[in-house]
Amino acid sequence: MKFYPEEYNVAVTFPFTDLNNEAVVPTAVHAKLYDGDDQMLLDMPNLPFDPDAGFKEVIIPAALNVLGVGELSAGRILRVSLLTANGTVRRSFSYIIEGEFRLALMNNSFQTLESAEMLARDMVNLSGWSGASDEQRFVALIEAYNRLTRIPMKFKSADAENLRDRSEMFAEETVILRSAWPTVTEEEFLEWPAYFRKSLRLAQLTEANELLEGDPIAKKHRAGILSETVGESSMMLRSGKVEHGVSSATLQHLTGHVFYSHRIVRA
Repeated sequence: MKFYPEEYNVAVTFPFTDLNNEAVVPTAVHAKLYDGDDQMLLDMPNLPFDPDAGFKEVIIPAALNVLGVGELSAGRILRVSLLTANGTVRRSFSYIIEGEFRLALMNNSFQTLESAEMLARDMVNLSGWSGASDEQRFVALIEAYNRLTRIPMKFKSADAENLRDRSEMFAEETVILRSAWPTVTEEEFLEWPAYFRKSLRLAQLTEANELLEGDPIAKKHRAGILSETVGESSMMLRSGKVEHGVSSATLQHLTGHVFYSHRIVRA
């Protein structure tokens, strides 16, 4: 798949061949452009073409390669129909348009790729991250962010005006419920205590590394598997912990920040 910057004229060229790569002579060429959600953006019936050229180039104008509000990247799909004497040959071509930055604070990440790379310099056991390409790192960081923002969390911040002793330094507690994560802005995030923001970034980087390494035991836990038998060998997977959808190594960075809601109900 190809990537193009936002507001860029994209040229898609396709040959006049069937699905067996045998040359065909089209009698008409139709095309439709869709977004990544399969919503049609443009219908292009009866495109002009030269049957002797052996190919057709379609220019998708920059106005149709614009990102929506809050989007950092978006897909485009061009579906082509070549009408021939022996039937219709259908082809599809897809590409991605990207904004200036792939990661944005509190949109799909707690940090940029550059910040994650600097953080990784002081961490050990990041073999998955170290051996990954930038594209793989982007994907892993985004997925890690999605997982972490499904966890209710809390942090405490100082009340400087009413501070009387060190025991009150972190007296005021803020809770971020799962439903509140999508509403947190970049400005609000940057106002949170530095120690909590660093914990989130460490957790995101650790979970991204776990994703890049592939943890078969963690996958089995998330699937609800408690035991596994292969031939004459069996293995029990420890249970009893609350499953948050992230690895145990990731949760270590969130010690004291995971929010548990306790309700008392009448029997």
